[in-house]
Amino acid sequence: MQLRRAAIFVFYDEDGIADDYIDYYLKDLMRHVDRLLVVSNCKLTHDTETLFRKYTDEIHLRDNVGFDTWAYKVGLQEIGWDHLAEYDEVILANDTVFGPIYPFGEMFEIMSGRGLDFWGITKHGDDYHDDFTSANPYHYIPAHVQSYFTVYGKRLLCSDDLKNYWENLPKVSTFEEAVGKHETYFTKHFAEKGFTWDAYADITDENNQDTNQLYYQPKLLMEQCRLPVVKCKLFNTDLLFQTAGEQAAEALAFIRERTDYDEDFIWRKILRKFHQYDIVKSLALTYVLPTTAKLPSEVQPSRSKIALIMHLYYPSMFAEAFHYAQSMPPGTSVFLSTDSAEKADGLKALFGNSAYRVDIRIVKNRGRSESALLIGMRDVISGYDLICFWKEKKSDHIDPQNAAVSWSHKISQNLLASQTYVENVISVFNGNPRLGLLSPTPPNHSVLFPISGREWEEDYRYTAILAERLELRVPLSEDKPPVCPLGGSFWFRADALKKLFEYDWAYEDFPGEPLPIEGTILHAIERIYPYVAQDAGYYPAYLLSDSYASLEFTNLSHYLRSFNVVAKNAGIRHCYYGSSFYAVDTGSSFASVTIWYLKKILPRMLYLALIASKRLIAGPDRKGCISDIKRHIRKRKAKRRNEELGGKDEHSR
Repeated sequence: MQLRRAAIFVFYDEDGIADDYIDYYLKDLMRHVDRLLVVSNCKLTHDTETLFRKYTDEIHLRDNVGFDTWAYKVGLQEIGWDHLAEYDEVILANDTVFGPIYPFGEMFEIMSGRGLDFWGITKHGDDYHDDFTSANPYHYIPAHVQSYFTVYGKRLLCSDDLKNYWENLPKVSTFEEAVGKHETYFTKHFAEKGFTWDAYADITDENNQDTNQLYYQPKLLMEQCRLPVVKCKLFNTDLLFQTAGEQAAEALAFIRERTDYDEDFIWRKILRKFHQYDIVKSLALTYVLPTTAKLPSEVQPSRSKIALIMHLYYPSMFAEAFHYAQSMPPGTSVFLSTDSAEKADGLKALFGNSAYRVDIRIVKNRGRSESALLIGMRDVISGYDLICFWKEKKSDHIDPQNAAVSWSHKISQNLLASQTYVENVISVFNGNPRLGLLSPTPPNHSVLFPISGREWEEDYRYTAILAERLELRVPLSEDKPPVCPLGGSFWFRADALKKLFEYDWAYEDFPGEPLPIEGTILHAIERIYPYVAQDAGYYPAYLLSDSYASLEFTNLSHYLRSFNVVAKNAGIRHCYYGSSFYAVDTGSSFASVTIWYLKKILPRMLYLALIASKRLIAGPDRKGCISDIKRHIRKRKAKRRNEELGGKDEHSR
């Protein structure tokens, strides 16, 4: 027997845009629903209103007061308390999940035969240790059905208890109150009144007691219970509090490989709404590719038109450029830019007899590699599908210079390691149509170590201005780094950066020499690349060769250990990951940590001050004091390094 159902669908988007995953969701839901009410906590665009009117004329607009909780209340009041009993089931749902991964019909058929008074797709288990909302009347988080999809059955709909609950619901002013006063309270409250409940997808057993399976076990729920939905926020939520963060990547892979759901529904939503750093982190979007073994590819690399663009200013770097250019497939178009005829002749002599189609261009030395690409090579881009842009990395301002050399090596080894590697890069682009940009991971060695966590510095303001100028409509945050090619070299899909190349750049847009180390349009351009790609509907990602990945992993593991050693020496006994690092230690206090730092650092500061005073007082050669300070710092660094290695370096005496 077909049950008579009504559904209340709550929608919110700060731009009033309903992505096409909602259309797909409602189309399937309406196969099982006789009446749909849309309650929107925002104004709607014309296209969004048109989408909703495909399914209903009952669209109620309201301010986002009380969040989904009070929007559900509005929907129930609109149906009318006296008319709820006309339905066998009333569904309360919202736009915070992708789906259905599997048809809703499977779920309704199973759950309609279980005789429950209310049910949900998933449940959250008991959490007796915490009430993160500080608003739940039970003072902990009881087991409950999750409110993104809740179904009320006939017995509950006919009871005065339901009306009294909603009519007397306390005011909800914050997200925490919405969760504490309703979502985590409703289930236990009605269970205590004798109403029965359960969840459709549940893998709780003696070996699996996850409190929030929807976030921590989505793949398992889809695999074992045919979970029909996946939470949108799975793709930008940091789950490293409790896990290694594998959930989003595994869920997306399962959907792609094992279901008929179009993963593009997911990409279009998350690329429009989520910050690229969160997307890259949650989906582990770092491609580690082999340098000597070829990846299997359904799309042959020859199907894509490939180009290599190189900008060269220093003749001493020409040979290195030629070496890495030979990693491109034979017959590739190679475009070279430099700033003088003499240098162009040198490049012609070097590249002239190569297996490539070579085009050498002389560009103005204003705007460095960025203007060379955006102005000097603007006409090239439209003729190719995939492009590698390589620039020499000769950072004379970096001290020690070995750090700059290592950075240059890192960039080249992860862009152009070998011909096989380049073919693998092309295969990855061909196999991932949403991939728009591949960059080497940021430097993290020597004096470049602080870059991680300080990716913006003075450059955020200039990047935000440029984003506004380019009319980009993607999330930009000073608190989250760009997934960008620091160093300026990267692979990209031409369509992904189309908006950047269509902008009417002029040399006058770029400052003259000498350039400051930070805070110019050049630094903004370096950081804007991935946002342009995201605005065009593509995601940026990181790229590592297998040989370099082993070094990167080893280094990062060493840095992590070093951090924990510092924490231990500071008296912090337990240090774990959170949205930031938290220190938990019943035996240490702020005072003890402060004393430790003073004991370690203050004597060194006093020693350096005495050296400086001595040199400044003793004679006119004041540069000597700076030299002594630098020498002392180097010796201290060497000593610390040797202590970490567990021995002494005979070359550092």
